[in-house]
Amino acid sequence: MQAVEDVFLEDTPAMLTRRHEAARANDGAAIAAAHASKGSAGLCSQSAAYESARRVERPARSGDLVKAEAACADVEADISQLMAELRHLL
Repeated sequence: MQAVEDVFLEDTPAMLTRRHEAARANDGAAIAAAHASKGSAGLCSQSAAYESARRVERPARSGDLVKAEAACADVEADISQLMAELRHLL
């Protein structure tokens, strides 16, 4: 059985790619649906990555794509940091 951390490290790059594609298409529903990184980050820790991913979901669902897009940059930075920390620990 694969550890949660391993799955997170394996799946997260694809989730970030889907979010980028949704943002480029100005598709708020797709951006919100791409919040799977929130749940994944939450399984690893209640870290900055979890909180920043949560901040993307609300404006995306309400159609505020400018705010959602701005929050995506924070998610990427925080998730990158979490991934680096997990790799270091593993």
